[in-house]
Amino acid sequence: MVTRLSAGTAKTDQYGAVAGANLPFWCRHLAGTCRQDNPTAMTAIRLITFDLDNTLWETDKLLRQAEQAVYDWLAQHCPEVTRAYTLEALFEARVAYWQQHPEFKHQISRMRRASLEHILRGCGYDRQRAQQKSAEAFEVFMDYRHRIDFFDHAFTVIETLGKNHRLGILSNGNACSRRLGIDRYFDFHYTAEQLGVGKPSPVPFRAALRHTGVEADECIHIGDSIEDDISGAAALGIHTIWFNPAGRAWEETAFAPSAEVACLSEIPQAVTVIESRSTS
Repeated sequence: MVTRLSAGTAKTDQYGAVAGANLPFWCRHLAGTCRQDNPTAMTAIRLITFDLDNTLWETDKLLRQAEQAVYDWLAQHCPEVTRAYTLEALFEARVAYWQQHPEFKHQISRMRRASLEHILRGCGYDRQRAQQKSAEAFEVFMDYRHRIDFFDHAFTVIETLGKNHRLGILSNGNACSRRLGIDRYFDFHYTAEQLGVGKPSPVPFRAALRHTGVEADECIHIGDSIEDDISGAAALGIHTIWFNPAGRAWEETAFAPSAEVACLSEIPQAVTVIESRSTS
């Protein structure tokens, strides 16, 4: 059964930062334990993990803007490319390169740089210049990739949940929590690039459980993807909250989320419902 919740009101209360390892942003893994306002509080749920893209912010428009920014940069700095490719053709050429290199499946930053380097080589650039320009274009992409407008209530919900739960991030994308300034809210951030495999594989979820010493039934995962987030977590016995702002119908029969929310503000209530079931 899917529990659907009406919007509730969450309290705001900032808490302290966590120490983090100084790792590159494309494979961020924050060590340590975040401070809690009530560290002795005992709850059935000890860990809550979040997806990022299309869970804490809208991603599709953001990526389209980033792609356009890179194309505009190429027009200025590598005009041979934009004379040979439209924006759409450039995207299709990169996708074709990716399809030929399945070993890069979970290395999206590396794959983005390598595919553009390949295109630059085809436009007459030598290897050194192609690598340099590809790296520069990638930094343009990452700049726009992190110009994020968070969904309403995102910070309020994170702060509220962080008072009595450890929080983590499990993401298949290459957004950097440190670059976004949200790393202080989370104990860790595991990416598909770091682990070599992404959701719905059990590897990221097991990494989160192992990192915190938490059992599957003491964890909730929150995400928008039925396959990557809900199916992946549920297969291990992890509770799930499906973020479904578009009001899509649930059509799966083999599994279902523990709760479904249309707005981030509903998540604390959903967590309370799941905890009440776990302790009953």
